[in-house]
Amino acid sequence: MQSSADARVHAIVAAGRRDWPGIELTPRLEQAIERHAQTSALAVVDPAEVYLALACLEDSAAAMRLFERRYLASAEPALATYRLGPDELLEVRQRVRIRLFVQQRDGVPVILHYAGQGRLGGLVRVVLVREAVRLRSAATQAALTIEAIEPRDPELALADDERQALSKQAFERAAARLSGRERCLLRLHYVRSVSGAAIASSTS
Repeated sequence: MQSSADARVHAIVAAGRRDWPGIELTPRLEQAIERHAQTSALAVVDPAEVYLALACLEDSAAAMRLFERRYLASAEPALATYRLGPDELLEVRQRVRIRLFVQQRDGVPVILHYAGQGRLGGLVRVVLVREAVRLRSAATQAALTIEAIEPRDPELALADDERQALSKQAFERAAARLSGRERCLLRLHYVRSVSGAAIASSTS
């Protein structure tokens, strides 16, 4: 007789293969599904959401692309009133990834508290808007400046005004040559104080 955990595994795998054929069912993903089916007490309404979320957590690039296309991109019209610039939008997306896939609640990634309930799109939209509001309501502007990278640089502090101005100009020129993604990652780490491990986990 098939156990309830085995039935959940079968349902998640079947729905995932049906709805997300571009995501390979690797041994790691299969093990993650089995662990989730054995430990999660949540009733599953939409098992395909669980398949996608677990694939993202197991570092499937294809799964993350599909997640962003289905959920992030479709939710972004909700940000129209905030008039975010390209770099700000990149940062909001990155913060959403960190919030859902890196941060945990009760020892479980946040997304697994919601995936499978049939409301993942609504969750992503709420988190996306919330992060945009947080970005805009920050007490200080998240400017990528030399002071943000090294606010207590003793050499810069002792330099005369002309040398300080030249150092800042050189930094601004270097920052301008970075891609929007590179500026976003630097700003998250140095200005927003997001750990390097959290950033790496959400961009792997």
